[in-house]
Amino acid sequence: QDQLSARTTERPGIRIYWLKYLIGLVLLTYFLLANSAIFKSEARSALESVQANNISAQTLSLLTVHLMLLICDRIFHKWHYRNSSSTGSLKIMDALNMILLLAEFFWVHLFIVIELKRAANPREQVIALHSELALCTYYIGWMLYIGVCLTQRKYGLPAVDHDTLRPTAPPDSMGIWIEKIHTFSWYAHYALPFVDDLRVIIDWTVMPTSLDLWMHFKVEDAHSWLFRTRHAMFVRRQSHFAEQRDACEKVYSGWLIVFLLLFIILMPLLVFSPITPFPNSVPIESGRMVLSFGVATGCDVGPTKMKCRSEKIQLYQAHASQILTYNSSQRAKYLNNNPRAPTDIDIQEVLYPRDSRVPLEVSPAVGLEVQALLDAQMQMGVPVMAMFESNIFLVRTNNMPSFQTQHVVCFCAPQDSCHGASWPPAVGKACDGSIVGSNARLDELRQWWHALGRGDSYSMGGNLPNLWEANVRVGTGIPVLLQNRYDVSVGLNNCSAQCNSSWCSGVHCFGRVEPIGHSDATVTYEMERSAMLNTLASSNGTSFSVVGLYIAVVLVAGRYLRAAFQDSSKRAIYEEIPDVSAFLDLVTAIKLAREHRDLRTEFQLYYCLMKVLRSTNLLLTTGGHEPSKYGAGRSDEPPPECEEPRPEQKLDQLHARMDYPSEGEELLEESALVSTATSPNGRTFTL
Repeated sequence: QDQLSARTTERPGIRIYWLKYLIGLVLLTYFLLANSAIFKSEARSALESVQANNISAQTLSLLTVHLMLLICDRIFHKWHYRNSSSTGSLKIMDALNMILLLAEFFWVHLFIVIELKRAANPREQVIALHSELALCTYYIGWMLYIGVCLTQRKYGLPAVDHDTLRPTAPPDSMGIWIEKIHTFSWYAHYALPFVDDLRVIIDWTVMPTSLDLWMHFKVEDAHSWLFRTRHAMFVRRQSHFAEQRDACEKVYSGWLIVFLLLFIILMPLLVFSPITPFPNSVPIESGRMVLSFGVATGCDVGPTKMKCRSEKIQLYQAHASQILTYNSSQRAKYLNNNPRAPTDIDIQEVLYPRDSRVPLEVSPAVGLEVQALLDAQMQMGVPVMAMFESNIFLVRTNNMPSFQTQHVVCFCAPQDSCHGASWPPAVGKACDGSIVGSNARLDELRQWWHALGRGDSYSMGGNLPNLWEANVRVGTGIPVLLQNRYDVSVGLNNCSAQCNSSWCSGVHCFGRVEPIGHSDATVTYEMERSAMLNTLASSNGTSFSVVGLYIAVVLVAGRYLRAAFQDSSKRAIYEEIPDVSAFLDLVTAIKLAREHRDLRTEFQLYYCLMKVLRSTNLLLTTGGHEPSKYGAGRSDEPPPECEEPRPEQKLDQLHARMDYPSEGEELLEESALVSTATSPNGRTFTL
């Protein structure tokens, strides 16, 4: 103690570690939020880089520097109190701290110079630092941090390490607002992930102690609970005794929570609904249409070599040649003509060219194979199915998943053998439920294919029914057809060669698609707006996105609310202690014994604390039965009905209770547990 007093007189020290720690946290947060603005070479911020799973080496190194800075500061801070009695150790630590400060100063300026010299434009290399707002703010933050470190080194640390977030001074002496600032600062620090846990682990690792890590965590947890309880009791005493809660408190602690819970319950459903208040337009970016022709023979009847055979050929393929988005006048006209259409939609027209942009590529062998399959019904009596399949593929913006619409028309002959027959999987699955039995149509297809093989520009004799979609609504699920489909005329044009035999080489034809009853090959899409996040919308199914968001928000919030209010009566033994000052003093005594390297006293006081926390009698006798001194911080006089009972009235109530106990009530005896801990160098702590 004499050495401590002498050192305190020589250089009393100042307590600004909290300011250095706060600036370090602010620098780390600013770096995470404005990384791309600080580094011109970075295209994404640190958070965006983490989301994209692509973190640059520069970002990773700077993030490591900021984290290690906070950790090293705490280590040096606690190491000072560990070696406070050793002058040589303090000098070595001071030298290391000075080397670290010089390295930080040199690194910051070197980094700024390199960043300014990396400008792509040579004229930007001579721009002053103050013109780069993000970089200038980052530099000023570092200079403030180094300035606080130098000030701390000049004046030194105080003799005793006080907990700034959880001060030991009574709340009545600090005032209401200072107490609120301390409490909510501690709440914010405690809520940060890993921050408070790292502090506890570093303190246990650096400081000499007789407690293991889990015992040390119990002491810190008890300190946090007692500090929270002290604040709760102080807030409770700010009202008069038995005073009715005012209307303002009913608003922010009642109605506001009710509306907040309703918003949390409905928010995930509202976000993904068409009536979302913050819509997100996701228009069509590109489109592609493919028309395929396939033929297959049945698997049940006919010669073995002709059964279960299939071929599929692409007749038409083209990308959308025009994508038009309706303006306000066109949109109003469309909504007037379609009164049942929602008003919060984007309307687009996608136009496809009449002629295919890819030539028909059929080798002679494939052409003859298709011809043989079409002739199998007439020559061998084998059931034959011809299929036309239309697929439209659309890609939307904002990383939304692409979608497609598909329509199939199938012709089968002979009609009496089609239903119930089995087909090759590729054709049978597509034509399931859409088979049209028609010998005449199959004959027309056979003639069309024969003419095509000779290189003739030949159109099909009949139109393909219900193969063109004219109006489609696209939402978060499967696209919905809004009007009846149109028939389609399919033909082949511009065949470049004629040949006498079937399927000669060098025949190049281009497919042609013409919707019947429609002016051109145009599809109108009603695009529902949505507020889906890109990360959720990029998944395979929107239903999973809704479920995921609902679980993440509603269930987590519900569990938190339940944990806050349910089982609170079981925690009342620690949350309803009117006066926790004696218990906080016991926690402080454990920490003081550790800093003075009195491990025997620390170990004994730890078990004193555990006895207190396990004893309801000690908690009641030492912490009080109920709060007193109501009206803290109030200048108004309490009304008569809110006058606090006098001590003699409380004694009369206690005697009346002892004389006439209620049924089943057990009387508690007043008892005291005295625990004495004596250290080897003579100091005695009595609880």
